[in-house]
Amino acid sequence: MQETKHISEVCKLLGTTSRTIRYYEQLGLIHSTRETPSAPRRLDADNIEQLRRILFLRKIGLSLDEITTVCRENNHGLHKSMHIPSKASFYALFILFQNTELCITLRKCW
Repeated sequence: MQETKHISEVCKLLGTTSRTIRYYEQLGLIHSTRETPSAPRRLDADNIEQLRRILFLRKIGLSLDEITTVCRENNHGLHKSMHIPSKASFYALFILFQNTELCITLRKCW
C-alpha cells in the first residue's frame, strides 16, 4: 500500500490550503482517500505530485479550465514527464526573457 499524507501535512508542504485541495477534488483534478467516512482526508504520492503540478501551472497563469483540459487529455492526470523546473531552469529563462512578467511570476514560485 502506498504511503499517504494527511491533508494538513500536504498544505504545509506545498503552501496551499485545505479549501484549495477540496476544490481541486471537486473538479476531479486530484483524489483523496479516507480510512473511514469520518477520518481525515489523505493524499498519496501520485496525487501530491499532481497537486504540485497544478499549483505550479496556476502560478504561471494557466486557468483551471486549461489545466482540466490538459488533465483530461492525459487520462485524468498531468503527464508524469511534466517536471517542475528547477531554480537553475528558472534563471536560464530569466536570462532568456530578461525581466518579463513571466519571469517575475516564475520567481514567486520559488
